[in-house]
Amino acid sequence: MGEFPPLKQSETSKTVVGIINPVKSDKIKEFVKRAPFAPFDIRTSDGRVYSVDHPEFLTVTRKGDTIVYITEDDRIVLIDCSQIESLEISNRPTAA
Repeated sequence: MGEFPPLKQSETSKTVVGIINPVKSDKIKEFVKRAPFAPFDIRTSDGRVYSVDHPEFLTVTRKGDTIVYITEDDRIVLIDCSQIESLEISNRPTAA
């Protein structure tokens, strides 16, 4: 794994810029590849919840910064990993 650039202070403000949580997409991959698969929910910062009931309903892009999620009615939703607040294992059965 490569080194991440150090966090640095912005010249015009006191906010910190840089990679804050570089392992988020790796954690999502762990949830998808879990055996046996356990359905889980993705909660985003805007309050949306995406239910992943089968591992084929979701993939992470090569760059690892975006999730491609397939809805129940076969729409494609792109989710920016930086907007993911939490991953939660659910008690739903796995989709067939």
